[in-house]
Amino acid sequence: MIKFHNAINENGKIINISDVTQENRAKHYTCVGCGKEMSAVLGQVKEHHFRHKGDSCSWESYLHSLGKKLIKEKFDNQKEFLIKYNVEYLCDKVNNCQLVKIVDKKCNRKELFIQDLKKIYNICEEEKNYKGYRADLMLSNKNNPNIPPIFLEIAVTHDCEQNKIESGIPIIEIKLGDENVLQDIMKTVYISDIDNTAIHFYNIAHQFNSIIPLDRFCITKNDDILRGYLIENGQDGLNCRNVTDSGNHRQNSIYEIAIPSGIKLNGDTINTYMFGLIKAFHKGFNIKCCYICEFYTQCILQNIECLNTETGEKQLFHSIYNSQVQYLDRFKLATHCNNYNPRRYLIQMYLTRTSRVISWEWEKTD
Repeated sequence: MIKFHNAINENGKIINISDVTQENRAKHYTCVGCGKEMSAVLGQVKEHHFRHKGDSCSWESYLHSLGKKLIKEKFDNQKEFLIKYNVEYLCDKVNNCQLVKIVDKKCNRKELFIQDLKKIYNICEEEKNYKGYRADLMLSNKNNPNIPPIFLEIAVTHDCEQNKIESGIPIIEIKLGDENVLQDIMKTVYISDIDNTAIHFYNIAHQFNSIIPLDRFCITKNDDILRGYLIENGQDGLNCRNVTDSGNHRQNSIYEIAIPSGIKLNGDTINTYMFGLIKAFHKGFNIKCCYICEFYTQCILQNIECLNTETGEKQLFHSIYNSQVQYLDRFKLATHCNNYNPRRYLIQMYLTRTSRVISWEWEKTD
């Protein structure tokens, strides 16, 4: 005989029969599924349970409602709402790729992926409609409605409808055979489909193109001064798959060089900024920067006036050798310095040392 182990207490909260005592057993309890009054049965022989005082509702309705309410409670009350699943990274160019030997991770690989849905969604609602489909629970972002929602579907005797799966809406289906399955889900940190036949993910990407982000060093020309700047870790979308695409260059660049982010040589991470400066100089660009000047570490220039971009105030500097001061225009200073002299020996030594670093170069031709 089916026994109901959960009910709604007088405060509107779900209470398990294990939390009912002889002292509070007489309080008002209602069914999670149908809302009708229930009583707590705490006998000495039979398993403790809740019992309808009148006709009993269907087990499916009860378990379905219980699943929705407990999972919504889990989302609303926990700091994290984690899902865990395996993802696969694939690259169709791996056999001819020059980066395979130098990257830390294999381009074709499987990894465990953990995502906190509360970092994406901030609201969980029951029985919400979206694109003509009704969700048992729908997670959405109240502050950003452009983020597509995700459905949490509770299946007892009926699985998620095929047309809903084929809609493309991200769905996590949780199959409940009994209350024990639900209690196990509530106790776990993650909602995971790994080795769990009760959890199914639909329309949630499990396969990705394997991509290595690239650092991009660019040179621009303004007021007859060549300046260099760095965009790190593919922050502008540059990666190993699109680096050779025509038109994939910065609008004002006259020269660019890209290398894999975080690449190491003999255990040391390459300084992409210095790498780009020296490569550009070797390429024939008359780029002048204090960092590659012979006198950089001994340079003392009196009364260098610079705008402090942090405070908006002008400041005077008496020494240019201060790498912590980012707003010194070392390109302008070097261009107009009568004592500027590039460290050619250091440049040649650096070029020799980094000769095996894989890079992509581009130069504006018109």
